[in-house]
Amino acid sequence: MKIKTEILKEMVSKSIKGSSQNKLLPITNYIGIEVKNKILTLITTDGNNQLKIKQEIELDPVYGPVNEQEFYTIVNADTFSKLVNKTTSETIELENKENYLEVKANNGIYKLEIPINEEGKMVEFPKQDNLEGVVENINIASLKNVLLNMKVTIAKTMEIPCLTGYYLSEKDISTDRQTMTYIDDKLTERELLITSEMGELLQLLEGEYVNLHYNSGKLLFETDNISIYGPELEGKDIYPVQSIENVINLSYDNTIKLNKQDLLNVLDRMELFITPYDKNGVYLDFSVSGIRISSQASTASEEIRTKYTNDNKEFNCLVDIQMLKSILQNLTNEDAEIHYRTKKQYLNKRK
Repeated sequence: MKIKTEILKEMVSKSIKGSSQNKLLPITNYIGIEVKNKILTLITTDGNNQLKIKQEIELDPVYGPVNEQEFYTIVNADTFSKLVNKTTSETIELENKENYLEVKANNGIYKLEIPINEEGKMVEFPKQDNLEGVVENINIASLKNVLLNMKVTIAKTMEIPCLTGYYLSEKDISTDRQTMTYIDDKLTERELLITSEMGELLQLLEGEYVNLHYNSGKLLFETDNISIYGPELEGKDIYPVQSIENVINLSYDNTIKLNKQDLLNVLDRMELFITPYDKNGVYLDFSVSGIRISSQASTASEEIRTKYTNDNKEFNCLVDIQMLKSILQNLTNEDAEIHYRTKKQYLNKRK
């Protein structure tokens, strides 16, 4: 089988992102290469999710009738990916031998071992369930934008496993218990809890819409060129949706509007004056004119003038500078609005 190098390079660059290369899970170190009905498919997995990158290709009739040519093998993903990326010839030729894949390119011949299981057969990727359940059509741009905005506030530790995922329903939510993202954008008719790993793979989607198949806790996102299959994250029934909505629905009577980059620049300078004893804390003093940001030791302070105010009341709070920066960096608008209430110390940052 002969494939154009540029096509294979582009496909491999996406497919390798589905391979977690976990030494404890051998299957995560491999890439499957399949040709059927003139469709080239590359298959990888992280142990839970399976990624398939697909593309119709031109086949050389020298290897037989193009409609009848079929090919399948599995090799080390890292080695194959690096070999393809370093290839300079126009085409790459692949041929299955008895126990290895022979790759011809760059006027050379390379042999990649084909992994064998205990029965002496080629290792196989886990079979996907046939999802005949719910099918929805989801706008890809909206899905990717929501996931990107939510990423900053998903939990990074496993104290409460369900908080490491993305909650999608009539409202889209992520939280690590200290910060939260709440987006009023109905992406799906169902209530879904997507793993962080699947969320990363969904950023590979291209085009206008993706079909979502759902059945018995399994998800399949599918377009003409990509399919992403895996389990839903457990804990949807205990996700703190109501608690988060209670906070969001509080009345935030005070609002200031600031240039996002100006605020980030101030925070960068303020970091120089934070000591290990401060635990990343800085003071924010709100007033009608803007915000004064100060180090806890009073060794640095700086004021940012607001672009907009609604006769704000004075308010003081201590915030984690790293958390504040990560939220601001994730906002897409030039300006950031900060809404706050003085009765209790809740901050609400909106785009």
